[in-house]
Amino acid sequence: MRRLLLLDPDPDVAAEIRVALPLDLDQDIGDAGLLVRRAGKVPMTVKRLADALGLSERTLNRKFQELTHEPAQSFLMRRRVEHARTLLESTTQPIKTIARAAGYEDESSFRKAFRKLTSMSPQAYRTRRTEQTM
Repeated sequence: MRRLLLLDPDPDVAAEIRVALPLDLDQDIGDAGLLVRRAGKVPMTVKRLADALGLSERTLNRKFQELTHEPAQSFLMRRRVEHARTLLESTTQPIKTIARAAGYEDESSFRKAFRKLTSMSPQAYRTRRTEQTM
């Protein structure tokens, strides 16, 4: 397991994410992780990511599937939710603000994605994490 320090465009938020990466990780996939984190307030899509890497969407998806065993869209959703979890743990911002900061246009889509990956709502996650730190 390698440790990567990925910095958010917001200087108040930095997250150290532990990710399991094969040693022969394709450079495009490594760059994709950084691009998603640096996307800022503009939501990153598979198309935007492929364009930024100079790849077709098909090639990007194929590389993701080969190297990470997940589609690029799943990778994007997971990264967004990881960023949201960091914000839920470290700020008192409203859920709607966090949803936008994580790259979601609407709160409903954010809640659905968050629940899919964490099996709980964003508010329940925040409450649970707050209780654990007390």
